[in-house]
Amino acid sequence: MYYCRYQGVAADVLAWLPKLKLNGGSLIFNDYGSDLFPGVTRAVSDMIRGIQNAARCRERSTGALRKEFEDAVSNAISDAVLN
Repeated sequence: MYYCRYQGVAADVLAWLPKLKLNGGSLIFNDYGSDLFPGVTRAVSDMIRGIQNAARCRERSTGALRKEFEDAVSNAISDAVLN
């Protein structure tokens, strides 16, 4: 059940981010908030924290914003994996 562990969900997030539309894209997660799969909740929470950080650093260029968004999410997930 790798897909329900933190690393599996984090890998999914990072794989799907480039495929999302910048405005209006959605990722849907099953088992968020479940006591049986805390890795899902933790990875999604880290992703949200990364999105919030990217929003604080928003630039006018769509390409720069997408790169910044992906970097912020990746950094939040990496930090959580190391801690």
